[in-house]
Amino acid sequence: MPLSYTIDPQQNIIYTTGEGRISLGDLRVHMKTVSEDPLFQPGMNTVADLRHLQIQMTIQDTPDLIRLFIEQAKIRKRGRWAVVIRRHPEVHLILFLITFMEILPFKMSVFANTGEALVWLQGSGKDHAKQAS
Repeated sequence: MPLSYTIDPQQNIIYTTGEGRISLGDLRVHMKTVSEDPLFQPGMNTVADLRHLQIQMTIQDTPDLIRLFIEQAKIRKRGRWAVVIRRHPEVHLILFLITFMEILPFKMSVFANTGEALVWLQGSGKDHAKQAS
């Protein structure tokens, strides 16, 4: 599995890391596994370090990807998702997704490093989603 995670209930954060290649199916399995973890609670924040991950999705996957995040909104209820990423194709895919997610009850933003992502998750950082390029 290209994605792994740990949950820190005291910090209210799900830490996800990725390595290798990921498909929409891999993402779906990962999100289901996280939401079924006994430590998971709705409203938890997520930091996803995807710097070593290649996203294998096409424009045809977009409707299914958006549906997956709508399903997650029903499970997660609220919270912030900080995505740490450095590869340009993946950055643009995440920014594209953020545009569609504005109606969902959680925010997603893109960062170049985990430190900035954690500051934002704690609510004291700028909203990078509008500023990322």
